[in-house]
Amino acid sequence: MKNIFYNIQSLRGIAVLAVVVFHFIGIQRKYSPDYALPEFMQLGAVGVDIFFLISGFLMMTVTRSFLPGSKSMLRFVLHRGIRIYPLYWLVSAPIFVLLLIDNAPFLTALHINPEIINNMPAAPHYLLKSLLLLPQENLPPLTVSWTLIHEMYFYFMFGALLLFPAKLHVPALVLWSILSQIFWQYLQPSQSEPWSYLLFNPLTLEFTTGCFIAAILQRWQLPRPAFFLFIGVLATLTSWNLWISNNTYEFPIAGDRVTYFLLPCALILAASVSLEQRGHIFYPWLQKMGDASYSLYLTHILFLSVGRKIWQLHGDKASLIDNLLWWPALFVVTLIGGMLCYHWLEKPLLSLLRKLTKTA
Repeated sequence: MKNIFYNIQSLRGIAVLAVVVFHFIGIQRKYSPDYALPEFMQLGAVGVDIFFLISGFLMMTVTRSFLPGSKSMLRFVLHRGIRIYPLYWLVSAPIFVLLLIDNAPFLTALHINPEIINNMPAAPHYLLKSLLLLPQENLPPLTVSWTLIHEMYFYFMFGALLLFPAKLHVPALVLWSILSQIFWQYLQPSQSEPWSYLLFNPLTLEFTTGCFIAAILQRWQLPRPAFFLFIGVLATLTSWNLWISNNTYEFPIAGDRVTYFLLPCALILAASVSLEQRGHIFYPWLQKMGDASYSLYLTHILFLSVGRKIWQLHGDKASLIDNLLWWPALFVVTLIGGMLCYHWLEKPLLSLLRKLTKTA
């Protein structure tokens, strides 16, 4: 099985668009409730679950030829760190600056209080943990980066597996999955216990399930993948309806999230890869969106937040015309901004850092 998957990139594109829609609706509901998109589209939060599954799948695939040992482990962790941290730091920098500036006149003019951005403290230890993507009680200043904390935890744990022969990886992942859930049920940690909440979080199962899918598809193909893709999408919609029938429209977290969406999303991933194995490729524009998915993911909340502030100050919430013009324009600008970040910042930065690490 090759290491470049066009359908995986397309899935990434779908996932990031879904997450953007999820946050977009959240802002619309608060500031233009009469003209907001339908609430069921909050299902877009499932894009995060697809991202986690893809991460596990790709890590299992790209490392299958690695020789066991510390060199492979360090190489893997270094490459993943280069992929995650530099762009995250650059995109987060404006928020960190705002948190560190106290009562600047231009912030007051914008109705921004730097001490309560996202209701977060500007304490040094909070900012340092956020920069390093370490678990803590509060969300990081760039709120969407909570997922990166889970990603880095998975990368470090998976990197440790590379110390051992490949034949031990699947048994170790099974053991990790089982033990993490035993401890989760026994300890039942809350977000006020950030390390336990991270180490034993059921979301780990999404990463390990992605690994298992990769291991299976390296040997076998999923029969009738188009049918199973349809079933996966239908199961995702059904799970969402089951959730909201007993709860609110707020998206589930941790254990509930895995219970409702792990298997449907896993089926979507497996079917998408199997379709490509049979020569069926998704739309090229989705692949381009997937290429830029990390930039889009990191920047979209900034564009939406700035747009929300402008709308709050100058928009006519009761005007149908204003709503029809402003919200679609904000959505398009958010996507364009993410794509520009990818082409002008992420790609050149990654290219430079990879050259530097090769010559170091």
